[in-house]
Amino acid sequence: MNNNDRLSDVYAFDFGSKWMFDRMNEIIPNPSRYYDRNINYFGYGIFKYGLSIAITILFLIYFYYNNVILLPLIVIVFYTIEVHFLFLFPILFDGKRNPLITSLRYTYQLGIIHLITNVIPIAIFMILGLFHFKNPFRNWLIGCVAILIWYKDEIRDRL
Repeated sequence: MNNNDRLSDVYAFDFGSKWMFDRMNEIIPNPSRYYDRNINYFGYGIFKYGLSIAITILFLIYFYYNNVILLPLIVIVFYTIEVHFLFLFPILFDGKRNPLITSLRYTYQLGIIHLITNVIPIAIFMILGLFHFKNPFRNWLIGCVAILIWYKDEIRDRL
């Protein structure tokens, strides 16, 4: 079985990562960058969102049993975890070593509060777009491009 026949190619993170890679090459052209099919994009995606969801569920349970008024903070809890890996896929596309550690380093260089306050409006835009039944993924894709532009401006052009 060659890499083109991997079962995981049907999963969203593999399809989405290829789509994002193509958009990144449009935004930040680099003829030496290539889409590395050997990278487990599905695994990285599951790690990023699995960790975010798992920790959010723990806080959800804690808030539910200790102070229900805090339940709306679940959104902030989720994005506090998720922003640690906000630029994970562009980092993978750039072929950086130790992508998880690199993502954490960028997160703290840019600042957690800065990232959270900017990512939540993008996330709201993306999620609300899912309710546009004629083209539910349009906003989602625009949000992905926004993250790539943000990566270019905050990481590639500044750090």
